[in-house]
Amino acid sequence: MAQRSGKITLYEGKHFMGRKLEVFGDCDNFQDWGFMNRVNTIRVESGAWVCFDHPDFRGQQFILEHGDYPDFFRWNSRSDHMGSCRP
Repeated sequence: MAQRSGKITLYEGKHFMGRKLEVFGDCDNFQDWGFMNRVNTIRVESGAWVCFDHPDFRGQQFILEHGDYPDFFRWNSRSDHMGSCRP
């Protein structure tokens, strides 16, 4: 992961439960960090982020600003599949 400003925390479970992955810069494939491509909750702690439903910054994009997203409907997704993100 390249170092940039910002922090986003991804959770496998709803309502900030389950395994989590903290990201501080470009992350082109969540699986490289032992995190499956299943995200149900997101907390953007700083910065604005672009998340993608596939690895390598491909697929549908989701723009997320500072705040809590307790389920994938909150970022306008139709599923819990997410594969990469960057600030």
